[in-house]
Amino acid sequence: QVQYAPHFSDLPTGPVNTPAMDSVLAVVKPRFDSPVEIVKTLAKIWVGTKLVKLARLVWWRIRMERIYPGPPASWLLGNLMDLQRAGGFTFEFFEQNHQKYGRTFRFWIGPFDLQLSTADPKAIDYIHRKMPSR
Repeated sequence: QVQYAPHFSDLPTGPVNTPAMDSVLAVVKPRFDSPVEIVKTLAKIWVGTKLVKLARLVWWRIRMERIYPGPPASWLLGNLMDLQRAGGFTFEFFEQNHQKYGRTFRFWIGPFDLQLSTADPKAIDYIHRKMPSR
């Protein structure tokens, strides 16, 4: 004997009050007893997103340090102390680092401001063709 699915008119129309459904609703629909709990939950979400962004930035910085050679940098100040010792953005600073690290090297201004310096004419031409505003 074949059993067919019930017709929509045969389904119950009122609210379904079963213990299983109550537990599903408790998981899906959070209940806040006060506005303070709402603010705490929003604060946790905000802090979580900021921590994820920070982790991605740290991962990006580590990746850039592996890709491009350059002088060792402080995590907080970058290479600002090296620049200060060299007297700022001087020709000697760039010449010394190009001799030590090659035609393209990286340096940091602060924790996440990556700067690349290149002495490769092909790279400079490529950059000016692709991004004329830079």
